[in-house]
Amino acid sequence: MTEMDIRETVEEILQSPQLRHSLEATVRNLTLPLQQRQSQLPVVNRASVSSGSSLRNELHNLFPSIGQRNRTRNQGRGQVRENNSSKPTPFYKDVILVTSKRCLSTLKGHAKAKAYDTGFAFLNVEFHNGMKLEDLNNLIYSLFSDKLMNSEYEFVVPISGRLTKLSLQSGSQLNGETLKRVYHQKVVYIRPMEDLADNNSNCTPEMNNVDTPTPIDDNDGVCLTDQWHSSPTGFDVQSDNLVNSGEETNLLQEILTNINSKISLEKTNQFNVYRADVFHCCIRAIRRSSFDPFAKIDVKFSDIDGQSEGAVDMGGPTRELFRLLMNYLKNSNLFMGPDKKYISLDALALDKRYYYDAGRMVALSIVHAGLGPHFFSNSLFVAVTKGVEFVKPLKEFVECDILEKINKLSHINDETEMREYLLNESVFSIAGINIVNQLIARKDEIIDATVKFYHIYRTKPALDQLIDGLKTCNVLEFLQNHPILFEDIVCDNKSKLNNTIIEELPTVMLSEVGSNKRQTQNRILAFWRDYLLDCEEENSNCSLEELLVFVTGADTVPALGFGTKIYIRFQHDDKMMYPKANTCGLELYLPTCHTNFDDFKYHMDFGIGNSKDFGIA
Repeated sequence: MTEMDIRETVEEILQSPQLRHSLEATVRNLTLPLQQRQSQLPVVNRASVSSGSSLRNELHNLFPSIGQRNRTRNQGRGQVRENNSSKPTPFYKDVILVTSKRCLSTLKGHAKAKAYDTGFAFLNVEFHNGMKLEDLNNLIYSLFSDKLMNSEYEFVVPISGRLTKLSLQSGSQLNGETLKRVYHQKVVYIRPMEDLADNNSNCTPEMNNVDTPTPIDDNDGVCLTDQWHSSPTGFDVQSDNLVNSGEETNLLQEILTNINSKISLEKTNQFNVYRADVFHCCIRAIRRSSFDPFAKIDVKFSDIDGQSEGAVDMGGPTRELFRLLMNYLKNSNLFMGPDKKYISLDALALDKRYYYDAGRMVALSIVHAGLGPHFFSNSLFVAVTKGVEFVKPLKEFVECDILEKINKLSHINDETEMREYLLNESVFSIAGINIVNQLIARKDEIIDATVKFYHIYRTKPALDQLIDGLKTCNVLEFLQNHPILFEDIVCDNKSKLNNTIIEELPTVMLSEVGSNKRQTQNRILAFWRDYLLDCEEENSNCSLEELLVFVTGADTVPALGFGTKIYIRFQHDDKMMYPKANTCGLELYLPTCHTNFDDFKYHMDFGIGNSKDFGIA
């Protein structure tokens, strides 16, 4: 080894994170009582280094961040040096392991310093451009062997304070060259696929950052940008100004607002809706050749006499339309399941492309009203965002008559009886079950395959239509890029309302202090607040959700918000005994003629309970 090699090797050792942690452990050991010191000293496993291994290999065992490449140089005069262009070129990166699978933000300040102190981060880890994916994985596991414990992880890229997924072209694998280009002047972040069982958490799952795949273009080697990419339609799928580092932001609302801003107010799509048949009314509207998903939706409801309710759609009718529409879809034959739904298979609906229309309706509801379906099961959400190959087959999404026959099979323990049962029941032959030998031993396998066929494979054509419809307004791309964010409005139950939420939504329009009207308004305002408490505690015939529908047309606060302020005004007319709502203008008019709370509550219940539809307040 030459003098130059020795100096370079020593320099690499001094920069090694393993040396840093060994020294820290040694110093920390000196602060302990003498009898405890020996057990706390770091131990080097020299048995792992074979007697014939090279110095470089032995150094790699001691300091994993140092590569194993052969550093022998030809130094003799007149000797021709080996062509270095074919040799791996080293480069050095800091590597940080976050502790939560839901961590979406880069580490900063104290959290970052703590990561280095506790072994969740290393300085100047050596990579080289010749490394394959296996080499990269071996290096990462060697750095965090005590943290990952062979758990799966993913590489994520820090961009503007957020951690974005690394997305490769189909069939491509991450390698040293690609990693060098992607992480140019960036820290390499590692995120576990499951939360690490470690008390030294360096990341809070609720950090509000966007989780967007970083595109890798094989034609160019790497295509990485701090701005979010655009779709082929020219619509900006993502905007680089949505996240301000260090600020807590409602990303879902920001993303939806970004999409919603593309809606043109100069052109409208007219929906003529009869509540008893809301689904087919919407189908006629979205199948018109003039329909534009990025044009404003103008909803006109008809009353029981078939006459237009005459409402000008400033948002209220649209919210009510999609609330009714999502409820219809949830309970329709297009979906199945007890509460959370998976796609069903209806041959007539498939032939009429109703599943495609349903997907479009869900997308339009999210974009135009900020209202998600809230009824997708985790299985359906995974199928939409990742693919059916990631869906776990479940019996709850198999039709009752088929499931009954599957369950009957599970109780058969005789080989001959089982063979006869499988031959006689077409349920199994349709599923492609052709097993004739060792039936009892393979019973569980037969049951699992049958459930998988009816839950996943048989419904695939309907699922494909739904997914195709979700491409409307680029919603599918957002679902796939931000599953954690959109899961709240697609799968999770609607947020439960409470009196505080309802009370804080509106602005109360009060008269001048000291006036006679103001004294009356103060009394009614006290009644109103007590009424909200009764609604929340179910001491009223009206729920908070029904109250919100009465005022806004929505039974939950949309992810987009309401777009304008909600106002509470007062009706100073002794003949006006019931509440009145202007759903378009988001105004609630409270009656002021009541002098006691019981009368106020009775008329509020009666008025809201008999006016659950827009335009009939």
